[in-house]
Amino acid sequence: MEDQIILNFGDSQGEIWDYVFYYNENYINYKDNKNIGWRSGWSTRGLNKSEHQKRLFSEIEKISKTKKNIIIILTFGSTDIEWNLSYKRYINNEYPDTNIFINEMNNNLINVINTYVEIEKNIKHLDIQIIICFPYIPLPISDEYMKEFSLKTNSIYYEVIEHNERIELWNNYCNTLINSINYNKKYSEFYSKKIHIFDLRDIFLKKGFEYFLRKDCEDHHPDLSISHLEITKILDNYIFYNN
Repeated sequence: MEDQIILNFGDSQGEIWDYVFYYNENYINYKDNKNIGWRSGWSTRGLNKSEHQKRLFSEIEKISKTKKNIIIILTFGSTDIEWNLSYKRYINNEYPDTNIFINEMNNNLINVINTYVEIEKNIKHLDIQIIICFPYIPLPISDEYMKEFSLKTNSIYYEVIEHNERIELWNNYCNTLINSINYNKKYSEFYSKKIHIFDLRDIFLKKGFEYFLRKDCEDHHPDLSISHLEITKILDNYIFYNN
C-alpha cells in the first residue's frame, strides 16, 4: 500500500521491529525522525509526561497530510517490570503493590490508544491501526551480568527481581492489557477492528528460553535475529486493511 506508513514506539524490546521491517521503506525509525522509534528505558508508567506525549502524537498530523494509512506499533512494559520495579525494591527500599503498579502501566497505555482514537476521528480519511506487541518473556539473568551491565553503562548496580516473579509480573501486565482491550471492544469499533495483538509468549514457552538466548554473550534481550522471525511469521498472512 503506497500511502501506508509504519511507526514504532516502545522500550528497547521494540528493537525487534527494526529487524522485521529492515528492508521496508514505509517503516520510519529514530534515524529518520527523532520523535519516532523505540527508546531504551522508556517506561510505560511515564507515558503521560509531556515529552512522551509529544513523541507519541505530534507527528501524526504532519504524516497524515501525505499518508492516510498509519500502522502504530506499541511495545512497552519491560522497562517497568524488569528494571524500574527492581530499582524501587533494591535501591529505594520501596515495595509498591504490584497490582497497582501494573494497573498504572495498563491505564497509561490505554490512554495512549484512546488518544490515537481521537486523533483519527479529527483527521479526515485517516486510518490508524495499532499493534500491541509482547515480543518475549523475561529471560534468566545472572548477577554477574548485572554487575557487568552496571560497569558498561556507568549506572548504579542493583539486583533484578527473581526470574519466576518477573515472568509472573510480565504475564499479569500482558493479560491485564489484553483484558482491557477486549472489554473496550464491546463499546468501540476502533478496538474491535483496529487493535492487533502480537504475542510471542506461548512461542517462547514452547521453544524454550535457550532457543531465544544470544549465543555470543549474555543479554536481557532475546537474540533478535531469531525472535523477529516469529513476528514475521505472524505478519506473512496478516491483513490490516480490507480496502
